[in-house]
Amino acid sequence: MKFTCSSAQLAERVQVVSRVLTGKNTNPVFNFLYFSVKDNTLTITGSDGDTTLSGSMQVADAEGAIDILLLGNQIGAILPKLGEQPLTFNIDERSYSVQVTTLGGKYNYIGQSADEYPQPKQLIPERTAELNLEVSTLQKGIAHTAFATCDDDLRPVMQGIYVDMTPEGLNFVATDARQLALCQFTDKTFSEPANFILPGKTANTLKNLLAKEQGDVHINFDGSALLIQTATYRMVSRLIEGRYPNYKAVIPQETVLSAILDTDGLKMAFDRVSLCASDNNLVRMRFEEGNVSLLSQDIDFSLSGEESINCQFSGSSLEIGVKAKYMSGILQNLSSDQVEIKLIDATRPILLVPVTQQENTKITMLLTPMTL
Repeated sequence: MKFTCSSAQLAERVQVVSRVLTGKNTNPVFNFLYFSVKDNTLTITGSDGDTTLSGSMQVADAEGAIDILLLGNQIGAILPKLGEQPLTFNIDERSYSVQVTTLGGKYNYIGQSADEYPQPKQLIPERTAELNLEVSTLQKGIAHTAFATCDDDLRPVMQGIYVDMTPEGLNFVATDARQLALCQFTDKTFSEPANFILPGKTANTLKNLLAKEQGDVHINFDGSALLIQTATYRMVSRLIEGRYPNYKAVIPQETVLSAILDTDGLKMAFDRVSLCASDNNLVRMRFEEGNVSLLSQDIDFSLSGEESINCQFSGSSLEIGVKAKYMSGILQNLSSDQVEIKLIDATRPILLVPVTQQENTKITMLLTPMTL
C-alpha cells in the first residue's frame, strides 16, 4: 500500500491527536496511533480509553486501503523536524513494515494490526441532544474557565467545565470551591434547557486543537458521552456524571464597594509581592481612596513586601485577604485592559469582571477571601 502526503500537515495532525495519549494506561494499545487510509483520505486516531480523537487530511496517489497501528512517540518524533516536503509511505500489508521516503532520506518503522484497537463509545440516539456553535465561541468558553477546574479526585464533578444551556444564554462554568469562572453568551438561548460536564483534560485538548480551526463545531451528547466534530477533527469523550453545584447561588447580585485597576499592572504586582508571602500565599489587599495596597509577610524568614497601585475606588476603606496564585490566575484569564473588583465586606466573595466586555459575552470571576 502506498500514498503521498504533506509532512507539515501530517506533523500537525499527529501532534494534536497525540495529546490524548497519556503513556500511563495499563492497555499498551493506547500508546499507538491508528492510521487508516481510504479513498485518498488519511485518518489518524489516538485514544486513552476515555477520550478518542481523530484528525483527517487528504493524501495523493493512494494505492489501496490500509489500517495500521504505529507507536505515537516514534512516528511523532521525526515529523516536526522535516519541515514542509512531500512524504511517500510504503506499507507492507502482511508484515506491517512502513518505509517513509523524504526528499533526502528514508525512515523505517514496524507497525501492528489494527484489528484489536478499541472502538469509541457510541452515543444512545434516543437520549442524544445537539449543540452547534462557532469555533470561536467554544474556544472562548473553554479558555476563560478551564483554569478554575478542580484537581481533587474526591470532587469529580468539579474536575470539568459545566456547559449550561438555558433560556437566558449559554454558560460555561468552572469552580474548585475557592474560585469560580463564568463565561456567558447571551445571544445563544435555548427553549429546552440542557447541560453536561466536560472533563478538564478533554477541554484543554479542545482548546489547543480549536486554535487553528474555523467554521462551526457540532456537538452531540447523551449524558454519559459526547461527540465533537470540526472540519478537521472528530472527538468522542466520556462526560463527568453527577450533579454540578448551584453556581448561580454563590454569585453576589449586589455589591457595596468597587475598584477599577489596570489588569496587567495588578497581576504583576501580585506576582512580585507574593514572593514574600508565607506558605499560605496570603496577600492583604487594602482598599483606600485612590489606591489599593498589596501587603505580604513571611515571619519565619523575616520577609515582607508591599506595593501601592493607583485605582478608581468608591466606598469605605476595606482590607481583605486573598490567595495570590488564585488572584493571578483570574487576572491572567480576563480579556480586558482594566478589571473591576466588586466587594461586599472582608468575608464574602470577591467579584472580578472585565471593564470592557465583548458583545453578547459576559465574563464573571469570583474569589473566596482568606481569613486575616
